[in-house]
Parts: sequence; C-alpha cells; structure tokens
Amino acid sequence: MKSSLYNDIRLRVPISYEEFISQALYHPEYGYYQRDETKLGKQGDFYTSVHIHPVFAEVFSDYFTSMAARLNLPLSICEIGAGEGSFASHLVHSLQTNIPDASWDIHVIEQSPFHRTLLESSLSAHTRIYDSILSFQKQNPGFRGFIFSNEWLDAQPVRVVEKVDGILYEIYVSSENENLIETKQPCSEAATSWLKEHDIHMENNQRREIPVYMETCARQLRDSVEEGIIVTIDYGYSEEEWSSPARREGSLRGYKHHTLYKDVLKDPGSMDITHHIPWEIWQAIGAAQGLRIEGLLDQSSFLIENGILDKLQAHADTDPFSKSQKRNRAIRSLAYSGHLRGAFQVCIQSRGMEARHGIQMLRI
Repeated sequence: MKSSLYNDIRLRVPISYEEFISQALYHPEYGYYQRDETKLGKQGDFYTSVHIHPVFAEVFSDYFTSMAARLNLPLSICEIGAGEGSFASHLVHSLQTNIPDASWDIHVIEQSPFHRTLLESSLSAHTRIYDSILSFQKQNPGFRGFIFSNEWLDAQPVRVVEKVDGILYEIYVSSENENLIETKQPCSEAATSWLKEHDIHMENNQRREIPVYMETCARQLRDSVEEGIIVTIDYGYSEEEWSSPARREGSLRGYKHHTLYKDVLKDPGSMDITHHIPWEIWQAIGAAQGLRIEGLLDQSSFLIENGILDKLQAHADTDPFSKSQKRNRAIRSLAYSGHLRGAFQVCIQSRGMEARHGIQMLRI
C-alpha cells in the first residue's frame, strides 16, 4: 500500500529532486523528520558519532571551554539539528562536571516536534530549545559564542544533474505504473548558474548533486552569530575526490534500519536521504558571507589533536563489557576506526574574530 506522501508527490510530478527531498524529509505531516519515531541510534535508522559514546561530546566540551577562554568568548553553545538530544545532554553533563558554577548556557535548535518533546523531557534548565534558526536569532540578537552542527548540511535538499552524450540534464522525479521514476529534463537555471559560478566541469556519464541550499545556510549561520566560532561536522569530498571515477554516480543515498539504499524514491518519508558535502565550495560560499575559514580536518584527527586519547582509562578490568572497557573501545573507534577516520570532517569557521587572527582555532 502506497503512503499518503507517495500519493501526494505523484499528483505533483514531474518535480525536481530538490522538491522531492524537501517533501520526503520535511513534509509537515508525512516527512521523515516529522515522524513520531526514533530515527537515530540502535533503535533508529542510522548512527552518528554522537551515539558511539559520551566521550565524543566530552572532547567538544573541552574544546569549547578552552576556546572560550582563549578568545574571550562567552561559553554559550548553540547546536543546530539537535535530534533527540544525545550530544546536548552529554555536553551538559560534561560541563556540569567540570564547571559546576554553571557559567555557561546551551541552546538547541530542532525542527521536529517529536524530537523537541524528547528534548524538553531530557535536558536541564541550562538549555533553551527553539523550533528554527530564525527563532533562535530573534531571541538571541548579537549572539557571541559557538554554533555547532553534526550532519546538518547533508540533510538539506539538493538538485541532481547528469551529463549524457555531452548534454547536461537535470534529473526530475516522475511516475510510471504507480512507481516513482527518474526522468531527464533540460537543466534548470538554478543548477546551470550554480555549476558555472563554482566552475564545475562535468564529465560524460557523470552525475552530481547541486547544493543550492548552501547560500541560505551560510546566511543563516552569519546571521546567527555576531562574534564566535562555527563548528560544522559532516562527510564530504574535495573537488579532486569528486572527479574520481568512483564518484561518477554522485553521493545521494537513503538510510533505513541501518541499511544503505541507492533508490531514494522508494517509499518517500520512510528513510533518511543524505549527500556528501563539497567542502571547498562550502568554505568559499561561507567566506563570501563573512565566515572566515579557520580550517578543515578529518574528524579523527580533530579528536586526537584535541585530546581524545588522553581520556583512555587505565584499568585491570578483564570484563569486556565494563564501563572502562566500553569507553576505551569507543575512544579507539573514534580515533582509529577505518569506517570513521577520514569519512567525517570538522570544518571550523569564525565570524567577527578578525582581531584574533593568527590564533589557532582547530585545536586546544
């Protein structure tokens, strides 16, 4: 039986991938992120680094605390896309342990009403919750501090283009025999202009996502912080990596019950849909919006540089399921695991920090 969202989309085709993903993820009633179901962790559809162990948030707690002191910033942290609140709750616990006088505050932004309900029931009085970036901006004009996001950019809708026999097409979503299918149409002005602006040259039989959302997201970040550091964690490629034959099919993927799906048109609203970030373009767009580039580092290296290995615990415990054993395995996984090392990157940008130019902001 086809879902209500599937039937709604069929009535509107042909539509761009950007519109399809927007509906599949953010439809106010049937979108994936609006469902009253667990989406992250063991019981959900995918893991993030946050769910491996609280030590991930502990490292960032140390980073924020050290940078606030070094840069003379308030220890105010805003997380965009907080989900069910794992990172925020671990961060609060770490700050409460290390800075008991509560000279800090946490803000979380989460669009999903279901997740906001979970946040309200789990986070402390030191945390304020918002339903949108705009709401955060209105209530915190002149914000100084840190903006943090983990896998926020990859959840934005993208257009998709493909070059066939020397002709550039945009891929649209249509229907046939009650199934959603892809169709090729002349490239939209939005996609063509984006490729030209960023000097992207497509090869024959190459497909690529067009993240036109980046201008909007960069403006949102710029308008959210008057002075501070922006920490963006996600998976992505350099332009050199995008040109590899292994990337010819693009990076658009779906995740459901911890299984990867290449066909994201199947049962819209039932799975997460993601893409890889073109990091050089994201940094260039941010720089044009006044976000200074401080550096890009793979996540494992960032964690090592900022002391995650110092958090290994010496013990004589032979129980592999003890807290110390679990913690140490998590630290090694985050620092050295092949499926994480290099897969995720940490992008550091700053705004209003010109007077601190020359201060290292990638590591404590």
